[in-house]
Amino acid sequence: MVAFASSTGREVSVESDEWHNGAFTKALIEGLTLGKADLLGQGSITLSQLDAFVVSRVKELTGGTQHPVMNKPPTVPDYPIAVHR
Repeated sequence: MVAFASSTGREVSVESDEWHNGAFTKALIEGLTLGKADLLGQGSITLSQLDAFVVSRVKELTGGTQHPVMNKPPTVPDYPIAVHR
């Protein structure tokens, strides 16, 4: 099982009326729907690419106060989870 969390257990997840959701959700939407997490420009998004994009974008949106995390067992490969055009 792979799990994403919006922040560490000791942090508060930042929400904004301007975004109509939280920083984590905004980053996920941008990464998957807009394809911004396709860091290699190959038309697909892997787990690690999404993680890297979300971590960076949430840091930018929250001024570094929120730190999303992904937990992936070492036996799980870095596979594509989305394709975009």
